[in-house]
Amino acid sequence: MKLENENQWNLCWARPPNSDAEWTQWTAMLHQLNKVKFKSGEDKWKWKTSDKGEFTVAAIRNQIARQDRAGSEEEWKYWNMWVPPKVNYFTWRASIERIPAKKELIKRRIPINNHLCSRCEAYEETADHVICGYSLSKSIWRNIVVWLKLPRSTEFRECRDTLEYVNDLPGSKEWKRVINAVFQTTMWNIWKARNEKEFEGNTRSGNSIVESTMADSFIWLKSRSKFQDIVWERWVDFNMRDIVK
Repeated sequence: MKLENENQWNLCWARPPNSDAEWTQWTAMLHQLNKVKFKSGEDKWKWKTSDKGEFTVAAIRNQIARQDRAGSEEEWKYWNMWVPPKVNYFTWRASIERIPAKKELIKRRIPINNHLCSRCEAYEETADHVICGYSLSKSIWRNIVVWLKLPRSTEFRECRDTLEYVNDLPGSKEWKRVINAVFQTTMWNIWKARNEKEFEGNTRSGNSIVESTMADSFIWLKSRSKFQDIVWERWVDFNMRDIVK
């Protein structure tokens, strides 16, 4: 006799369950199936993470971004309006190991033939290795530190170290903000050079990357900060003490 609200299932067996374990699984499956409630009308697919139930690339992107943020609840305190938002976003993701270095791609089950850094071919490619640990990256940071007239002994092991170092420097908030802008621009240009090598086979020199960093940070500060009167000749010497208080 059919009980009220109980579904009846007409199943075609390849063979019936023939062990206690299989009968237990069968009973559990029926229990789950009997929870299903059918509605009249046409069946529809709905994408659960979208408010409208529609599948879009934007919905996937937002879901991935939420999952990334879930692993790091710390408020990002290094946002700098003097560099473009894309650079701020990149440095934040680099600092929490969420940029597509090979280690992260492998974690996301993307097939990678070789997990080693394509430039040094000796160490696993991580965000920290590309931006701080690779020998060319270290040379770039040394040149940037000398240009900014900071202690020559300064070295960075991780992406986050660079921004925390700026935070601990003596001086005004305005001065630190300028240094922060340069450091974020440095990280951005090192990663761009990595991509050029990875996807185009183009190997850039350390001097070329330093020059791009100086040019980009100059343009962004001149257009996005209040220091619109800075001139290139003084910028390349980082002669800024009478401008930045």
